[in-house]
Amino acid sequence: MLWDRFRKNKTAMAGLFTILLITLLSLAGPLLSPYAYDEVDVSQQHLPPRIPVIEKLGIFDGIKDGVDHYAGMKEVYHFFGTDTLGRDLWVRVLLGTRISLYVAILAVLIDLSIGILYGVTAGYFGGAADLVMQRILEVIQGIPSIVAATLFMMALKPGLAAITLCLVLAGWVSISLLVRSQVLKLKEMEYVLAAKTLGQSDLSIIFREILPNAAGSIIVMAMMSIPQAVFLESTLSFMGLGIPDPYASLGSLIHSGFQSMLLYPYMAALPVFVFVLLVLSFNLIADGLRDALDDEEAAR
Repeated sequence: MLWDRFRKNKTAMAGLFTILLITLLSLAGPLLSPYAYDEVDVSQQHLPPRIPVIEKLGIFDGIKDGVDHYAGMKEVYHFFGTDTLGRDLWVRVLLGTRISLYVAILAVLIDLSIGILYGVTAGYFGGAADLVMQRILEVIQGIPSIVAATLFMMALKPGLAAITLCLVLAGWVSISLLVRSQVLKLKEMEYVLAAKTLGQSDLSIIFREILPNAAGSIIVMAMMSIPQAVFLESTLSFMGLGIPDPYASLGSLIHSGFQSMLLYPYMAALPVFVFVLLVLSFNLIADGLRDALDDEEAAR
């Protein structure tokens, strides 16, 4: 089975475990802190990370440049430190991770719906419809996704809905091309021709014969699309076209941390670390799924 082959891939399983851990932390992690994501306290701005118990090891102890920035604040702990407004970065980074994952996964699900519908229509029915639909795709592909997304965001009010629409515009084309190629190959298979001979309807053939056999490739493509969507969302947020303050995404946190990186490197390093883990883990999962799918096809 596909899962058994995937499970044997240690790097893919490490990626899956990392994604599950990050997702769990993004949902439950803020509960470990008494601070809210938008709680401003200028008296605690630019505090370095401080974590209980671990501070006794001489790391994450709130000391920076030989100065204890938590002097007189014995019961105050900011696991990732604070930003320029004194907001807790632990809560904000995990909230940003949650928002980035939510936007990326939602966009990919919508991309899958549009891409599958478009690709199946073009590949299965072919003819003049396929010719026109492919010319439309060529025009869309000729526009760089980051340019189109930037112009689209500048024309809309920044927010979750605008970011999601932007990612959808940039992501469905590659999925539709994959689905079309799979449909073109599968519709000539003997079992599909036999279904046509037996009088099954086109919808029945598509949903019962073609899509189930193309599901593996589509799932792999979806997993590869998620890190691309996370990257594009973070890029837009880094450019100031993303989630408006006081909300945050990984991109907006990296952008704000980058402005103070020389003086307070942890403000940029921590969201960058989470971002890299996310993208790397999803890529490992996609590679593992692709290898497992190839092994399963070779074994048939």
